[in-house]
Amino acid sequence: MAEAEVKRVMHHRSGHIYQDRTVTLQFDNAQTSGDVLIRDVITKAPCIIALVKNVTRNTIVLCKEFRVGSMREEYGFPAGMIDPGELPIQAAIREVFEETGYIAKRITSLGEPVYTSSGFTDEHSYLYYVEVEGDPTGQDLDQDESIEVVEVSTEDMRAMLDKGEICSAQALACLFRYQNRLWTPLF
Repeated sequence: MAEAEVKRVMHHRSGHIYQDRTVTLQFDNAQTSGDVLIRDVITKAPCIIALVKNVTRNTIVLCKEFRVGSMREEYGFPAGMIDPGELPIQAAIREVFEETGYIAKRITSLGEPVYTSSGFTDEHSYLYYVEVEGDPTGQDLDQDESIEVVEVSTEDMRAMLDKGEICSAQALACLFRYQNRLWTPLF
């Protein structure tokens, strides 16, 4: 369906149900070819995720942290919300530093953002490939964050992927985009 065929329509059920600093739950409606779809939509601030390679050691920099959505510790790439007035690339540089302690030396956009689950949320992530060098200078975590930085070889990361230890859809999309867009096999 062409994008021009879709338009938002407002009905008596449209509007906010709940809102806090990072998420809004609302009823939203769209009309497509005469049909009106009424859905609950979670509106979330856009975010970034960055595949980080330490070119000095030829390792991938991962973050290990407890994720409440899966109720377990997971390995993933540095990620976070884009602050108001901040460009996505600025957020990527900031988040890589805050979560890993590394200063980005080179950064490459991996294309258009991806939607985490477009059936019920507008949350989207901008994907980046970041190169760092040397040793980290120390994390600058938010008060509610507890992140362990782990550096692994590409072979170890492949094994982690096979075992489901890296399971975030955004991390997998970032890895796919890196390999597809830059035509550079990581493995």
